[in-house]
Amino acid sequence: PNTGMGGAEGGSSTDTMLPFALCASDIAKLIKRNPKSVSSFLTRFADKNPDCRIATESKRRNEPAYTYRIDDVWPAIEKWMKDNTAD
Repeated sequence: PNTGMGGAEGGSSTDTMLPFALCASDIAKLIKRNPKSVSSFLTRFADKNPDCRIATESKRRNEPAYTYRIDDVWPAIEKWMKDNTAD
């Protein structure tokens, strides 16, 4: 279950509830980072962890092709943000 930003184990001090999955642009808004940087990071992460993303059924222009399972990607995003402070 999504009990906070750090997933069920809790890795963050915030109590914000998150949905099961979000697209890269929504994650970028949430963490206040450049959407292209976040998308690039998530694509590289998904190459090594293919179960972290879900293909969307909609293939319309300007709609995301994937959503990412928050419990799978959030710990990596937190580490990436800490290691890459300049965005």
